[in-house]
Amino acid sequence: MNETKRISAIVVITSVLLLGVLTLSTGVGSAENSNLSEQITPEELFELLSGNWSFNGTMTIGEQAMPTIGTRTVSLTGPTTADFVVVMEGEEGAETGEAWWDADREKFAIKEGDEEPRYYDLLPNGYGSTYEMDGLPELGIMENVTCEERETFVEDNTTVKTWLAKNTTGVVVAKWGGTFTRVEKAPVEEYERIGILVVGHGSPSDSWCAPVRSVVENVSLQYPVELGFLEFVPNETINIAVDKLDEAGVTKIIAVPLFISSHSRHIGEIEYVLGLREELPAMSMMSRQVFVEGKEMERSIVALEGRYRVSYMPIAKTVSAMGVTAKQHHGGVEAEEEELVPVDTPAEIVLTNAIDDHWAIADILVDRAAALIEDPANETIVLVAHGTDNKSNFAGWVNSSKSLAEQLRLKLRYGMGLDINDARYSFVFPNETLHSDLLVRAVVENVSMTSDPIVVPLMVSEGHFTGRKIPRLLENLSYAYPEEGARALTPHPNVAEWIELMVAKELSYPSVQIYDGEELLTITIEDAGKYHGEGVVEICPCVASAFRSTLRAFSEEELWNGTPHRGDVKINSGHPSDGHVMTFEYILRSSEDLTIDEGADIVNITADNYVYTFTRKSTNDSVTIRVKEELFPERFFELRTKCKLAKMGKGDVTKEEKKAFKLLWGELKEKLM
Repeated sequence: MNETKRISAIVVITSVLLLGVLTLSTGVGSAENSNLSEQITPEELFELLSGNWSFNGTMTIGEQAMPTIGTRTVSLTGPTTADFVVVMEGEEGAETGEAWWDADREKFAIKEGDEEPRYYDLLPNGYGSTYEMDGLPELGIMENVTCEERETFVEDNTTVKTWLAKNTTGVVVAKWGGTFTRVEKAPVEEYERIGILVVGHGSPSDSWCAPVRSVVENVSLQYPVELGFLEFVPNETINIAVDKLDEAGVTKIIAVPLFISSHSRHIGEIEYVLGLREELPAMSMMSRQVFVEGKEMERSIVALEGRYRVSYMPIAKTVSAMGVTAKQHHGGVEAEEEELVPVDTPAEIVLTNAIDDHWAIADILVDRAAALIEDPANETIVLVAHGTDNKSNFAGWVNSSKSLAEQLRLKLRYGMGLDINDARYSFVFPNETLHSDLLVRAVVENVSMTSDPIVVPLMVSEGHFTGRKIPRLLENLSYAYPEEGARALTPHPNVAEWIELMVAKELSYPSVQIYDGEELLTITIEDAGKYHGEGVVEICPCVASAFRSTLRAFSEEELWNGTPHRGDVKINSGHPSDGHVMTFEYILRSSEDLTIDEGADIVNITADNYVYTFTRKSTNDSVTIRVKEELFPERFFELRTKCKLAKMGKGDVTKEEKKAFKLLWGELKEKLM
């Protein structure tokens, strides 16, 4: 999620002060001369363009020629070396513009002020374009013109630029020609350039893969995002996805496995392909029976000369005269094979956890279950996940599934007021030696003795398991089951949000900057949390909200004329909690510059209390930040009030209500962070 998206997801600005941020972003283009390669990278392009330039040229309008001189400054400001700020300064003063590489158009885009962007082709030794304009009133030309513009690199430190405008009859009505000479190179700083890799399992069926692709397309991040499948999709492999991120110039790849459990045996295979381990774990090498598009097959991995090949061999079933079913390999049928090939990338790679028991996924299950509930008191939700027969890994599947079932029960009861009988968990493939009681049929049969089962699959995408395998395992049993389209986690917007949250955990949290006299201070959220915890870092939702709102308010550079100064900032908070008060006071180093809304009640808090006004005292200009109401979980404030009153000895709260509030408290904190 990019910075603007993350901020707007939790605030509404009620008083806006705009600041123009001027960037020039370029992608990979080609520019050739004696010192340039055929295909340059963003880093090479920065080396070519960065620095201070002087220019000398002539503007001709009709018969009148006028000399022009000035400077151009190109310096790196963003987190990638393809981000520039450009300031053009001539006799008439400074002029700025924004530009970027448009990957969809494969064009170089330049935008001046409020005008629409223009698009340029990258030429062998520069860039250029032909475009239409509705006159040039600043030059006294009111008729429509066709402009031709080109900048050509002739040496490392010299470019030649030409621009001419023709009227509809082809007559040149204005032109400019001149030379740019670089007088000083800008230092090249190394910035971490992030890329996101979402790893899916894959399937021969496009109907399984399509919802996964849709989820990845809906991920909203400021970084390049690619999807790679572990197997079955040869044109969308992990290796191809990493190659695309390399082409984008990333130096760090955050890989997010879109798998139900971090204890899946496939995680070891993903680690191997990503170069995070040199050998596959022993568990991955074990042969096992799997289903591929409804066909039962034996999946095995064979190591040969330091390489691993995944093999799929069809299994045939035969029934003897005694009615006994036997399984055997198809004779004469060659196994289907894919090689696990480690990626080749200079980028650092980190792998996040899989879905496990994340609250955003629990919310999807709540939606799926709630749609089927008719008589809550007499209904029990039964989650059904894939599972594993591996003894050591099965415990991980059990723990996360148990946690999801508990979250589901609490959120239905205390978030939606649906007081269901219970929520249970089960598996298609449990370890039957130790946990035969967790086989989905056994759980549904057990539940049926006291209530009506509602079976909700815990699967990434719909396919053989949701459409055939689970219904067959539950044959002749009575239960409710979701309609097609609601039998898996995808498609659901929370999956994209989960990916964004997993990425956010791997990123550095932004810091607040404020001047204390002449000293520029950098304050982290850990600093604020340590102050709140009196020496121990304690970041609660209130600390997170106060800190995040300060970040957003201080980003209005026009309001503060750059960076705010202590003593020139006043904050009014609608929330009276210690977390808010201590965070704001720590940032301001003042209690006098912080006020709390009169009548704010620490017990009866609502979304209306999460409002903060930041005022620049020297100008009396201000910006107000408000946390969006939809960010708060259902019944969060009601449960909070009950817990507060009980703590004060003025009311009762059950253990389950405390547990539900703690769950929602953690969810809110992660959203605010």
